[in-house]
Amino acid sequence: MRFNAKVIKLCLLFLSDIILTGCLLCVLAFYHHVLPSEVMQDQSLNASATPMQDIIFRTPEPTSGSTNATIVPSGTIEPGATDVPPQPTATPDITMGGIFTTGEIIQTEESYKSKYVSVTCTTYKTDKIVYYVQDIYVRNMSCFKTAFAKDQYVSGYNTEKIVSFANSKNAIAAINGDQYGARKNGVVLRNGYLYRDKPFDDVCVLYNDGTMKIFTEDAFDGERELDNGAYQAWCFGPAMVLNGEAVTEFDSAIAGKNPRTAIGYYEPGHYCFVAVDGRQDHSEGIRFTDFAQLLENLGCNMAYNLDGGQTSQMVFMGKYYNSPYNGGRSVNDMIYICDIYE
Repeated sequence: MRFNAKVIKLCLLFLSDIILTGCLLCVLAFYHHVLPSEVMQDQSLNASATPMQDIIFRTPEPTSGSTNATIVPSGTIEPGATDVPPQPTATPDITMGGIFTTGEIIQTEESYKSKYVSVTCTTYKTDKIVYYVQDIYVRNMSCFKTAFAKDQYVSGYNTEKIVSFANSKNAIAAINGDQYGARKNGVVLRNGYLYRDKPFDDVCVLYNDGTMKIFTEDAFDGERELDNGAYQAWCFGPAMVLNGEAVTEFDSAIAGKNPRTAIGYYEPGHYCFVAVDGRQDHSEGIRFTDFAQLLENLGCNMAYNLDGGQTSQMVFMGKYYNSPYNGGRSVNDMIYICDIYE
């Protein structure tokens, strides 16, 4: 009886070890296979998964103000009398039903409208510059995305031509980002993931709720802003418009006339992409001070300068919408608008 009791005890101990090992293997398999990581190998911090909610808009009010130019049917503005960029007079639809559709897609050479996205493109001309504005509404922040070239975050150059890049993502509208790979410093926070937290200048942050803030280098903390719902962040700068007012002083070696790209913010769900051609006969480029004033004239509450020069590029429905200097430069990253297909 004693021998049998010992044998039984050993068998039970062995059986319990097998059961415990099996449970541990099941847990490991669950986390390894059922919940695979969406983060690339270089990713450092994972933001909490916050469901993207539809945005509730206020009823847009018509814009007002005088301008030195007139809108013509082609979607361009004829040259003005001065070098001061004209204030666009394009007025958004007064009802939300005019900005979005009930589900159908309405597309023209200058616009795209659906249930979740509205993009209207306009080209503006003065006697010295040509610039392009994509007026953007998104009903859900999942329509506002960023992407790395070749879907890889890397240290150093890893680039794609922006038109093919945008087409690969089914982008409706797209602009270049901050060319993060050109430097070792700079915040890289994209689609809710923080890859690098080393600010070197102003940092622009877009949150899950559609709001936008711009931080000085010393005031930004990546982990804190992730906890606050940061969705995208760029570090190139500088800030162009803060709380509706153009920045007037810049300490920068590139503040002179150059091609430019910027992102502007009106209210949650309402943004603009802006590109200014430069270094060409039809458009000489724009100074920071004039660019900031242009973005204020557009009505932006916040606006932020992205990489410019040969990098400055804008795409609409698979084609260049601006005329990039020297054909444009391959980009590390882009900012783009996509649709939700139900």
